Amino acid sequence: MSRGQARAVLAAYAAARGVFLHHAGHTHRTKRTVLNEAPHVTFQEVSAVKDYPKGFSLLRLHTAGYALNHDAPRDPSARAWVERGRRIAGGLWPHHALGQAVTDRNSVAAHDLSGITRPAPRDPVPGRLTAA
Repeated sequence: MSRGQARAVLAAYAAARGVFLHHAGHTHRTKRTVLNEAPHVTFQEVSAVKDYPKGFSLLRLHTAGYALNHDAPRDPSARAWVERGRRIAGGLWPHHALGQAVTDRNSVAAHDLSGITRPAPRDPVPGRLTAA
C-alpha cells in the first residue's frame, strides 16, 4: 500500500465514526496502534501462526465491546516447532512477533455493539437455484 492509499484509508476511517477496529492478520508481528488521524479506531495486527511464538489471536465480540487474547498451542509437537523459530533475526524475533507490551496481544475495548445484527443469509453461488 502506498502512502497515498494509507492516507485515504485513514481519512475514510476518520469520517466513519462507526469504525472502531481494523484487524489485520498474518503481518508477522503483533502490534496495537491508535493514530491521531483516527483516534476512535484501533489498528490491531496479529502475527502469523507458523512463526515464533506460534500463537494465535482470538477476537471475541460482545454487545459491550470486544476482547482480543493471544494464546498458544499446547500440543508438544507444535511447541517443538516453535523452538525452531526462536533464533530468527539473531534471536530478536520474539520481541518483534510478541509486540512491545502485553496490551499488543491482550486487550479489552468497550463499545456499544448492541445494535449490530446478523446479516441475512446469502446464496453461496449467485444465480444458482436451490431446492426448497
